[in-house]
Amino acid sequence: MLPLALALAGAGCTVDATGALLTVRTGACPTSGLHVDVSQGARTLAVADYPGPIDDGASFGVRLPDGLDGQTVTVKVTGAHPGQAACVDSVDLVVVRRRTLKADVAVGRCCQAPPDLSGTSDDQGVDGAVDMAEPDLSPPGDLSPHGDLEPPGDLEPPGDLEPPADLTPPADLACAPGCDGAIETVCENGRAVTIACGFGACVAGHCPGPLGCNAAGDVSAPRTYGASTVGAKNTTTASCEQQVGPDNTLRFGGNQWATWTLSLNASFPAALSSRLACADATSELLVDGPCSGKPTAAACGSGGGQASLVLCGLPPGRSYYSIVEDVKALGGWYQITSAAAPVDLNDCANAGMLPGAAFNVSGDTRLQANKNQAPAQVMGCADRGAAAREMVFWVPVPKLKVQPRLSVTVTGKNGFMPLVYVEQYCQDLGAFCGKMNANVSTVSLDAAPAGAWVVFVDGQNGSEGEFDLAMTLQ
Repeated sequence: MLPLALALAGAGCTVDATGALLTVRTGACPTSGLHVDVSQGARTLAVADYPGPIDDGASFGVRLPDGLDGQTVTVKVTGAHPGQAACVDSVDLVVVRRRTLKADVAVGRCCQAPPDLSGTSDDQGVDGAVDMAEPDLSPPGDLSPHGDLEPPGDLEPPGDLEPPADLTPPADLACAPGCDGAIETVCENGRAVTIACGFGACVAGHCPGPLGCNAAGDVSAPRTYGASTVGAKNTTTASCEQQVGPDNTLRFGGNQWATWTLSLNASFPAALSSRLACADATSELLVDGPCSGKPTAAACGSGGGQASLVLCGLPPGRSYYSIVEDVKALGGWYQITSAAAPVDLNDCANAGMLPGAAFNVSGDTRLQANKNQAPAQVMGCADRGAAAREMVFWVPVPKLKVQPRLSVTVTGKNGFMPLVYVEQYCQDLGAFCGKMNANVSTVSLDAAPAGAWVVFVDGQNGSEGEFDLAMTLQ
C-alpha cells in the first residue's frame, strides 16, 4: 500500500514528488488527531493516523503514485474532537506527475466551539451569560395582567449564544471554477474537482477540446485526457444519437495488434463512437465480440455522461477515430481514458480484427501455438488441421438491410498448404471450411449473418508457414 508522506507542519510544508498539500481548517474546535484515507473508487491506496493536537492552518503532504497520472483519487480526512462527534471532509484530486496540488479540508465545521469562561468571579457570572450565583426562586411580586407581563430584560437570550463566527465555513473553501496552466478546476455538487488537460494549456478558462478531423486529439498513450466541448461546433452525428450537438474528435492506434478500451466520463449527456474513417459516419466499428464474449454492436454508446467501448483486436499501423458528442449542446468538461491490451492472434479471445469492406494481411503460422483444430464433423475440414499451428482473425459483420457476402482467401507461400475455416462466435456448429486448391484455400458466405465471424488460418495435415490473406465484405 502506498506510504503517506505526512509530517504535520506549518503552511509551508511541501511534497517533494507527485502529491498533494492539504491545509487543515479546524476553526475554534480543539482537534485531537486526524485519520486520512487515500482511495481510488473502491480501492484503498493508503491510510494513516496523526495524533494531535492539530492547530488550525496546519498542513500535511500526501504522496501520490506516478502510475495514476491523469486519474482521480479521493483524500478523506476525519478530525477527532474530544467529547464531540468526528468531522469528515474529502477532496477529489487528479494526479499530475511531479506536481504538488493544493487543497483545504475543513474538519471543524460539525462541532461546537468551547464557551469562553474568562472574566468570571465568585459572585458574578459572565457578562451577557446566565448568572452563576444562587438563583432567586421566589415568584414575581406582581402577577396582574399589565404591561409587566413582558419578559424581564434579563430573560432575553444571552448574546453569546449566537453561533460563533468561526463556525461559518471559511471563504477559501468555496468552489472556485477556473483553469490554470493545464489544470481545470470544476465544481461538482459544491466540491472542487481538478481535471488534467489532455490537449494543451487552458484556453478561455477551460481545457481545450480537439476540434475536427484535421486537429484530432491523440489518445494513443494509455491514460486519462481532460477536455471541454465549450466553443466546439457540430461536425458529425453518431448512429446512436440523432440530436445535433457540438463534438470533439480523437484518434488512437498502435504498433501491435491490441484490444482497445475507451471510457468516457462527461459532465453533460454525451455520445461516444468510434470509426475507421474520421469523416465517414458510416464507417463505425463494432464493439465487443470474441475478446469479450458479448454479441457485437455498433461502436456507439449514449445515455448520460458515461460510456465505454471495447474494440477487439484492432490491427496495428493505422489510426482510428472516436467522436465525443455533447448531444444537448450544454458545453462542459469531460475525461476520456484509453487503454490497449496486446493480443497474440492464437485463439478466439485474442483474434485480430479484419475491419472494413476489404482487408489484406500477411502472417506466419510457425510463430504460433497449436491451440485449435478444424472441426472434423464439418464437410471439407475432416480434422486435417489437428496437427498444425494456426493464426486467428475475426470479421465484424454489421446488420444491414441486405446482408453482405463474406469471402476470405488464404494463399500459402514457400510450400505452405493452408486450410481456412470460419465460425460464428467460435462455435463449431456454425463452422464453414474453405475449398482447397494446391496452396490456396477460400471460404465464402453469401448473405453472411450479422455478428463476429472468426477466421482460422490452419494448415493441411500439419503444414505450417507464411501466407497472404485477403478478406472482402460486399
